[in-house]
Amino acid sequence: MTSPIVKLFQILEPAIDVPTKILQRFDPPTPTSPILTFQENGVLEIIMTKKFFYGLFKECHDQFNQYLHQEQERHDLGLLTTDKLQELYYVTSGLLLTTPSSTTAVSLHWDVVLQTYKNHHQGASLGEFWEFLTLEISFVETLLTAKLSRVNKSSVVWLLYKKLLALHCITLTNYDNSIDNHGFNFTNAMMKKILSVVIRSGETHPRNYYAWNFLRSVIHLVHSHRDNISMMDIYNKLYGFCRANPSDNSCWWVLLELLLPDQSSGEFSIKEWGFIIEDISKTTSTVKNVGSFRFQVNNELVSKHLATQFVSLGSQIHITPWNHLKDVMLRCQQLGILQQETSTIWQALEQGSSDEITFSKGKYQYQIASSLIPDEHGVDTRSKDSSSSEGIIPFDELEKISIIKNKARIMGLRTQFFQEL
Repeated sequence: MTSPIVKLFQILEPAIDVPTKILQRFDPPTPTSPILTFQENGVLEIIMTKKFFYGLFKECHDQFNQYLHQEQERHDLGLLTTDKLQELYYVTSGLLLTTPSSTTAVSLHWDVVLQTYKNHHQGASLGEFWEFLTLEISFVETLLTAKLSRVNKSSVVWLLYKKLLALHCITLTNYDNSIDNHGFNFTNAMMKKILSVVIRSGETHPRNYYAWNFLRSVIHLVHSHRDNISMMDIYNKLYGFCRANPSDNSCWWVLLELLLPDQSSGEFSIKEWGFIIEDISKTTSTVKNVGSFRFQVNNELVSKHLATQFVSLGSQIHITPWNHLKDVMLRCQQLGILQQETSTIWQALEQGSSDEITFSKGKYQYQIASSLIPDEHGVDTRSKDSSSSEGIIPFDELEKISIIKNKARIMGLRTQFFQEL
């Protein structure tokens, strides 16, 4: 009888190039199969019954505990036969899906991947590892886009994804001698796949900080290897998502890092990538010299065309969040670029807020007189018994709508900053 996790991989392997999403459903009255698949809008959806899901957990959990009691093999995966190593890989893969917060299971899973690399790092055998790694990355991407928030928002699984991408780049460099990119090859194809994964993850679970924080670190890596990457392609995809999700601050935050990267944040991200590369190198003792990573904001390299496109949206406050525009203006000032454009945007925002603010909440649209907006300290100056006029939200309703308060605070900050220019 085929184990549940092997069944899952038998479905994933033929569809390795197809976006895949895992869903868990309640057991149907008369289930025809414990695991079902169908395609919709180019995405392969895998539906598992609860019985199948819990069966997968029990099998993997029991085998995992059994392995932990084997002290000798636990400390040296090199003692395992190929079949035993593959069995352990399936066990830890099942735990990634069912208990994604288990750092022990995720750490062991990564160790198994590295041991597999050590076993296949030379000659024609490297091609076998390449196939294995491609399937492994596809599996983790499936987890990160699953409709299971515990998996989708697992920081340790996103970190595993980062490690796998680093190993992918190193393997590609070692596999193809014609590639010379300081030992670390980062391609447009990879960036396209990463963007797709993060965006699908963000669509499945809005405001997914872990997904967007991961993409931010990738963006910093892109800025260090920008000769290989089309920045406009990244911008178009990312801005399209931001425009469709104006209240998702995390994605706008990443867009800011793409257009106007922050030096300190970039240096921190690059150090993280460096630690991952160093760990792979020490563990496997097979990696070529990957060179040193450096991140430095160069005003000449900052795409002024992209930044100009973005700040030109300043007057369209229903598309671009005000607090994000403020961050863009401040970042431009720090970098000493686009001074004329930013000054124009500030003036447009000042003039646009002098009469009224229009915003939408659900299917309703409201117009709020600026005189009825709380001041820059967030204090509403009206009395509690203030009567409401036509088109104005009553005081108690105003208290319930956080959007107005957020915009009021930003208005105060914006006014203060504009006066200091």
